[in-house]
Amino acid sequence: MTLSRARATAALGVALVAALGAARCRGSQGTTDVRVPEGFGGRVAPRELPEISAADWRASPAVRRCETGACRVSTGFDDERAPAKMNAWVLEPGTSLRVDADETVDALAMVVAGRAYASVANPEPRESNELDEQSAITAWTALRSSGQGLYVYVGPSDPPAAVVLVVARDAPASMGTEEVSADSDAAVGDASAGGAKVMVERRALAPQGLQVRRLADVEWLSWGQGAFRAKIAFDGPSARRASFGVLVGGASANVAEHVHERSYELITAVIADGMVNVWGAGEGALGHQNVVRAGDPQVIAAGMRHAWVGAGTVPLVAVQAYAPGGPEQRFRALSR
Repeated sequence: MTLSRARATAALGVALVAALGAARCRGSQGTTDVRVPEGFGGRVAPRELPEISAADWRASPAVRRCETGACRVSTGFDDERAPAKMNAWVLEPGTSLRVDADETVDALAMVVAGRAYASVANPEPRESNELDEQSAITAWTALRSSGQGLYVYVGPSDPPAAVVLVVARDAPASMGTEEVSADSDAAVGDASAGGAKVMVERRALAPQGLQVRRLADVEWLSWGQGAFRAKIAFDGPSARRASFGVLVGGASANVAEHVHERSYELITAVIADGMVNVWGAGEGALGHQNVVRAGDPQVIAAGMRHAWVGAGTVPLVAVQAYAPGGPEQRFRALSR
């Protein structure tokens, strides 16, 4: 499917502000000032991930704050149908975020600002006084733990850290195995991959300890003449519960209405300026329209049509997960 500004009548704009200094991020409850590095303007997707401050996220009402002690995240789900949930957090110095061990879930996290230390939660996490510089997790590092929980800690003398957390479980059997096609599953961008299809193999998961992927070491996937780029930290058979990575796009790069039949899409803007529209099952029925803010997670259920468009002035940067994984494989097909 080709990029179409005409069809994208409303959309998600997940954007990175283009100039050094204060910029405005629109939201349904007002605006938030953010500060980002110079050199991230233009119509082509940025080639580098931004350096941001966790303080930029504090003003967002969607971001959860861990201000003292240990903050625990439940492995339960309010929505019985959802295979995953996503939230953005700011961890203040001396605090920790913990997902308890549960063999039925994966815990994934992306540190997008500041630095932290991490381990699995079972066996018991390392004491804070055992953590050293060499074990520090810096910005734009992805973490995954399967069944063993996750513990993320910010040292008392460290700056606050901004973290996007995903808890994912096995999808209902009715969702089946995800099969994606670069030209039939709303391939992002205006390139074609000749209909290449990728099957995501389903296997039992075994504990693998804490997996750490620095995005600096992950290849860029690029398509649409540079309009879109992605880095996929975790995908494939071992990441069957959820894929995890980042998506970057040019300021005026749009994605037409499309659908993921068997996967939920979860996306959190690093910095945002735009809207997302999600359509219901009825032809032409508009389910809801959201203005997207920095740190505001969006969850799009399987089978729901959706579309997004950039605000036209700034490029996009977002943390993205698919649960179960599969749709992200079209990024690999498009980049060939």
